[in-house]
Amino acid sequence: MPDKTKLKEGDIFYVYNDYYKRYFFGKILVDIKNRLVKRANEGLLWPLDFFSDCYLVAVYKDIADTPVLKSREFIILGSFIYKSSFNRKNEDGIKWVYYDHEDINYQELEFPEYIVSSNDKICLQRGELSIPTGLTRAQYENEFNITGSKTGGINYSNALLLQGLPAYKERIDYSDLRLLPELRKKLYEMIGEDPDMPYYELALKHGKDLHAFIKINLHIKIDKQIWL
Repeated sequence: MPDKTKLKEGDIFYVYNDYYKRYFFGKILVDIKNRLVKRANEGLLWPLDFFSDCYLVAVYKDIADTPVLKSREFIILGSFIYKSSFNRKNEDGIKWVYYDHEDINYQELEFPEYIVSSNDKICLQRGELSIPTGLTRAQYENEFNITGSKTGGINYSNALLLQGLPAYKERIDYSDLRLLPELRKKLYEMIGEDPDMPYYELALKHGKDLHAFIKINLHIKIDKQIWL
């Protein structure tokens, strides 16, 4: 029997939003700190360090009047949410309710994409990849001003606005390059990469094997070790 009192990787959950009077569903894809391990001798800066206190969480397209998930299609492919938000015990904390569980296939993991400026380079950040772009400072500060973010909960407005539904906010929060397909295509042309290449394959191309990054829990039974 799954432990329904504490959410973990692979768990599907729902949150009831009092403002919208609707149920929003999400899925915990990966625990950044516990599953992804910094490689030795790669220096102090690592693209996922800033998100080490987060889960990578996807949000389902289905926003319902009742706590029943009818479709497993995602509307938000993944965003970083503080792990501490899932563990709050006070009455004002978000009530994350366990709904179901689906095993995670690490080869299908995708990460938010954003732009950073570091050490005089402007790079595309995607998971543990940091790819120099050749963007000028002016391009970075204006056209490609897409910065990564982490939050304390689901971006309800984005989940609605991305489907053309009314929301409290009037504009989409474009903190992920994947939400801007034309701009994303332009950037990938600049860096000479295929925007349709899955993250796992792109990481291998750049010498980073996600399989080697996964921290195996040897106490889990073999038939449940989907990370092997």
